[in-house]
Amino acid sequence: LLDGCYYPIKSCPLEAVVRAAMEAGCGLDLCSPGDANIAKAIGCPGSRWSFTSAHAPQGLLREFVRMGSVFDADSEEQMREWRALGGTECGLRVAPADDDSPYGVKFGVPARDVGRLALRSRDDGLVVVGLHMHESSALRTPAEMVARIESILAAIDDAALRECRYVNIGGGWPIREGWPVGSEEIGAALDLLRRRLAARGFAGMLVGEPGEWVVGPAGYWAATVSAVKQHPHKAGRRLVVLDTATPVPCRPSTAPFVLVRDGMVVDTDVAERPHDVFGSANTGSDAIG
Repeated sequence: LLDGCYYPIKSCPLEAVVRAAMEAGCGLDLCSPGDANIAKAIGCPGSRWSFTSAHAPQGLLREFVRMGSVFDADSEEQMREWRALGGTECGLRVAPADDDSPYGVKFGVPARDVGRLALRSRDDGLVVVGLHMHESSALRTPAEMVARIESILAAIDDAALRECRYVNIGGGWPIREGWPVGSEEIGAALDLLRRRLAARGFAGMLVGEPGEWVVGPAGYWAATVSAVKQHPHKAGRRLVVLDTATPVPCRPSTAPFVLVRDGMVVDTDVAERPHDVFGSANTGSDAIG
């Protein structure tokens, strides 16, 4: 169905499972330092890693540059840091051009800015070679998933799309009532996406990150702030992205939480508040006014 596949470590970090995915021919999708430790532990070559996260420690990026890993930058700031560390090419995580995504706009570069950033980065010696979609399609049909991907990519210049070697459609696969869609139906939708991207001049690979959550009860969930960004659509608002230990795949969930700063509890309201926890550096309650 795809030209390439990266298994998302955060969906199930058990080394035997991750190793089985690697031995089946998958690369590994990483989004945290903990994921990198697991990839190292099973002996997966760094050239088969693909990393995307709002939180990208400099030491980890330096290691990715050295190993030739795929890096999809989450922001213009990450692009600059990647280039300063010696990176010469990267992908961009693409945020929707609207607020209709289940994930909101907290991850990635707004689609409308991709062409401008690709042109500017080329002048600085960094070539944008891929686009990484960050969109949930669990409640969509395959046709609706493709239509949504197309609508987001429509805001990207054809010239920038033609330069790309890959479009990563992410891990947001249609799952009807918990059951994956049949390969024939999703295959036809992906072929349609290929043809429509080809009509715009794209001749690269279509890759993805299919994986299934393994969910269990947990005693507590702890997180630190990993990134603070300006909201791309709403003046005066910022996006706060939380970084959590791997794994935290409990969705949806309702849990009490408090705010702690410098070791002191500053929020005493511990009433239960609904939120989704999607995994490392990725939670539904991290957009704060």
